Amino acid sequence: MKLKKLTVTVLSASIFISGCGAKGKNPQDPYEPINRRIYAFNTAIDTAIYQPVATFYNFALPWPVREMVSNFYSNIDMLPTVANDFLQFEWQYAGKDIWRFLINSTLGIGGLFDVAKHMGMPKHHLDLGLTFARWSGTNYSPYIVIPFLGPSTIRDTFGYTYDYFLFTPYPYIQPYYIQYALYAGNFVQKRASLMENEKAIEAAALDRYVFERDAYLQYRNAQMEWNKNGSDKDNYVEAANVKTKDSKPKSTGKSDDKDPYVE
Repeated sequence: MKLKKLTVTVLSASIFISGCGAKGKNPQDPYEPINRRIYAFNTAIDTAIYQPVATFYNFALPWPVREMVSNFYSNIDMLPTVANDFLQFEWQYAGKDIWRFLINSTLGIGGLFDVAKHMGMPKHHLDLGLTFARWSGTNYSPYIVIPFLGPSTIRDTFGYTYDYFLFTPYPYIQPYYIQYALYAGNFVQKRASLMENEKAIEAAALDRYVFERDAYLQYRNAQMEWNKNGSDKDNYVEAANVKTKDSKPKSTGKSDDKDPYVE
């Protein structure tokens, strides 16, 4: 219950502060002044806490174990994906995603092993942010930075909140210390998976805030575009995580870069 209250408070405060903040010049990032302040706060927390913990995690656990941990959390994330399959009337995906979850939960020993991908059912991702975007018919939503959590948009923030409390098991796990441990473990393994990109980002970004903002928006835009083309999705692929040369962030990190995602 405490974690639920904390999460709701952080997300609500982030939206409220962004709405009351000074307006920026970028239409995709209208709350840039306050976003930069929150980003500076998050960077300090990341440097002091998140990065050391993630570095130790990568050092202490060999790659096969880290992969199993990632698979475990990825399997739990199939629950909101299935829910959003139904919300978008994607019956074929819903059936395959249900089977993927059941196979990995049983043959994959609680999701530690991704058995389903070897049976023609690779990972498929949906969330409420993508569902809201498809329902609304627009990719645009103002960019915000959430304290402690990082990049988001107003639409994605609402989507994350409802996904978490309605479609994941975390809020209902008892006792609470197990709930906290599972949530923290997911956060740590995700942060650890990004550590290898730190040096590349530092070398490429003239303005790291802009680089990370544009990378996030391009990533979500690619997901939304793929998700819109329901009738054209011929291949059951992990579209959300496909990495190609064309999918790399194109931002130079300059604050005056023209944003290509304003419709």
